[in-house]
Amino acid sequence: GSVDVQRYRIEVSIADDLRLEARTTAEFLAVVEGERWLPFVLARDLEMDSVEVEGRPARWFKGAKSPRLWVRLDRPLVKGQALTVRFRYHGTPLRRVGDWITLLEPIGWYPRHLPRDWARFDVTFRSPSQYRLTCVGRPRGESRQGRVATSRWVTDRPLRNVSFSLGVFKESEVHDPRIPPVRVQMTASG
Repeated sequence: GSVDVQRYRIEVSIADDLRLEARTTAEFLAVVEGERWLPFVLARDLEMDSVEVEGRPARWFKGAKSPRLWVRLDRPLVKGQALTVRFRYHGTPLRRVGDWITLLEPIGWYPRHLPRDWARFDVTFRSPSQYRLTCVGRPRGESRQGRVATSRWVTDRPLRNVSFSLGVFKESEVHDPRIPPVRVQMTASG
């Protein structure tokens, strides 16, 4: 690829009707010279609202019902250059089936640069409090205010992608001195 993703910071709001609105900030280092277009993948059920590069509105293209998203840079990349791209998008990538809420494209719910690109993730969710949410990474805070639950998840090391689970779960924890704590979530139907 033309850039190496260092970190994704993602803020997600999930409404009662499971509509998702999100902002993703991707921090990159350029690894080549001269590129003007950056390729990304975003789920077909998500629509891009805006893109900014270094705080300025950027041109972008995403075909109708296509997962391909292209961001146009004002100036060609310079090798070693740090670059920040911010995305705002929305849609309905979630479907409820009983107590389980399915994420239709588990690795396409945020703009990803390349499938093989590894990065750190810092993800904050605001979701209906009647559901439990679990994400890849370590929990870094959780609160409830009225009908909204807020949780933050951070990865300790670079990963290829990040996903989450949402639903009506019963939760228990396994504590064994030989392993890290394990949280188990199951739907009432198993």
